[in-house]
Amino acid sequence: MINAGFRASIGFREWTLGRRGLGAGSNRYLEGEISSSRRGAVQWANGPGNRALLGIICERKTWPVFLGVFFRRFYRLRASKSTSKSEKTNQELKTLPAPPRTGYSPWIVFVKEKVRQTAVRGKGFIKQCSLVWKNMSEEERQTYKDISSESKLQASRTYMNWINSLSPREIKKENRIRSQLRKEGNRGITLIKDPRKPKRCLSSFLFFCAYARSRPDFIEKYVEGKTRIAEQTKMLAKKWALMGDSEKQVCFRYIFSINVLRNLSTLQSTIKSVI
Repeated sequence: MINAGFRASIGFREWTLGRRGLGAGSNRYLEGEISSSRRGAVQWANGPGNRALLGIICERKTWPVFLGVFFRRFYRLRASKSTSKSEKTNQELKTLPAPPRTGYSPWIVFVKEKVRQTAVRGKGFIKQCSLVWKNMSEEERQTYKDISSESKLQASRTYMNWINSLSPREIKKENRIRSQLRKEGNRGITLIKDPRKPKRCLSSFLFFCAYARSRPDFIEKYVEGKTRIAEQTKMLAKKWALMGDSEKQVCFRYIFSINVLRNLSTLQSTIKSVI
């Protein structure tokens, strides 16, 4: 029988048997202060104070309460760890600051100019700009169209210079981050298209389709008067299946040359970067 004097002599008080004491023991275990291995658990249980605590739990039959507190603290701790892990993942998933891909439209150029010229702005400012813009002649709008074309060209150059400054490995990593962000709901994020990447080779069937569509008698000879794209593709697939190997070999030779020419510039730029 463990009396109150013995409990006081080893440093335990009456609240050790309550939820506060059991919760503290559970936190010590979950936070790693108590080893989860059998040997570590035995060493912890053989401690002077811990043995008395286990004895009191067994004597008072409070082990169901202890298990309830333990599992409640366990799930709470696991939930907090998963939340912190997801927050850390969201902090790590940051895209590189990319320059704008497109310039300004003529309307935006006109509004920006009016903003610089007008000091007073209010709710009706955009409406006034809209009325002035609608009443402008084509000659007056041409000035803003020229500025818009120049800004779009400059933005395209800046964006291409930014892409060329990235290595293929960096672009692959950036696209992986952007794909993950798109899965989480950020639909405004687009993937980076590397112009240096070798283009996908065209198949012989696609070359046959392109050749057939370029013919003036395409509708009558190849698709039997079909006008819908899906029906035309089905008809071309049937004709391709009925073609002989010699005819398909001609398409294959043409498409091989086309694929080599398409990727020749990419291959040259890659060799220059390696050398």
